Amino acid sequence: MYPGDKVTAVMTGLIFLVVTVFLTDSCLLPSVDKDDAISAATEGVDAVLAKVTKPHCSMFLLTDGRSSPSNIIRFMDVVRAPWGIGMFEVASDNQDVKDMEAEITRVLGLLRTLRQVSWCVTVVVVSDDPAFLAAFAEWSLKGRLLVWSTRLLAVTSLPLPKLHHLHKTFSTRNAMMLIVENVQEHIKCDVYIYLPYSHQGAPATRIASWTPQRGLALTTHLLLFPDKFTKLMNRPNLVVATEGNPFNKMIIEEDREAPEGHRVRFSGPVPELIDYLATGLNFSYTYMRPPDGSWGIKYNNGTWSGMVGMVSREEVDIGAGPFGVSGNRAEVVDFTVPIMIEYSRMLGGRGRPEVDPWSFLLPLAPLVWVAVLSGLLVLPTTVFLLSLTFSLNTNDQGKLKGHLPSYAFSYSKIS
Repeated sequence: MYPGDKVTAVMTGLIFLVVTVFLTDSCLLPSVDKDDAISAATEGVDAVLAKVTKPHCSMFLLTDGRSSPSNIIRFMDVVRAPWGIGMFEVASDNQDVKDMEAEITRVLGLLRTLRQVSWCVTVVVVSDDPAFLAAFAEWSLKGRLLVWSTRLLAVTSLPLPKLHHLHKTFSTRNAMMLIVENVQEHIKCDVYIYLPYSHQGAPATRIASWTPQRGLALTTHLLLFPDKFTKLMNRPNLVVATEGNPFNKMIIEEDREAPEGHRVRFSGPVPELIDYLATGLNFSYTYMRPPDGSWGIKYNNGTWSGMVGMVSREEVDIGAGPFGVSGNRAEVVDFTVPIMIEYSRMLGGRGRPEVDPWSFLLPLAPLVWVAVLSGLLVLPTTVFLLSLTFSLNTNDQGKLKGHLPSYAFSYSKIS
């Protein structure tokens, strides 16, 4: 873990701690309301999340203000969250739709900020208000709260027919619904998911069930919070936006059955990649060209043109550019991993060669040349003076030796 990550983790933990302490100290504990969805589903939620919770995961609990403080505190005591639980409340009583949406938008902005500084997050939404759940589903997409690594679990007592407005959000995100049935104190929790790219009226798929007596049991081959996009089960037909470019060669073929009398197909590296994904993920696709023929430009009012605008407005499912990644585009669409890397270079003219007789001086600075010339003048002068001094000393020693007597010694060996 990097130092910055440690600081972020500590700050996130402190936020959760402050929220929990504030809730505990500021609320009296009335009797537990057994009709409250959060009260009936506490053990079921704990059983579900215990199967998928990672060591460094945090939890965000969002309610509509109708759950009693005692049930919330009991939920926070029972459900296990290794890095703590943050509790958030949006009061839906006595508010019109616009006020509630404004409050949800504000809270979702805070949740997104906390999600961005957390290792992993599980969002648990508890409500029996269809309008509250619909507003949360809509603004969680617009506010980009949910990424695939973020798990979403909606806990409610509403029947499935009243949850059709959750289809869009829950089919495209890592989300599940936990529906609580509390009939004569016999509690049962069923876990449902919506398959991706299924039509609006498609039924939800039940993947697990929980009761206090039998515990949690899976009802299909799918795991909890399954990776729904690894292999699409219903083989949907997706719409792919693209335009002719060096990587996508556009071919127009006559087709009397087509609306315009012709059919457009593409060939090249990017269409081959789309075809490879269609085979691997089990989907078919049709191409759609942007009306203005552009990749995507952001207007002053915040909307986008071209293929980026089509993807952000969900007019198409995939945009096959290829696109250049930018911060502005990343705010409205999600990018795949890079499929190609291009290098750009800046070029400049060399100009005409000019012969300068003093160009040999250019590699060194003027001060360096002054030092070199000074050294060339000082060094010979120093050598000359030293040699002259040694020559005088040698002559004086020769004259002194001429006035001294000479002796000769001879040595021999006597055997």
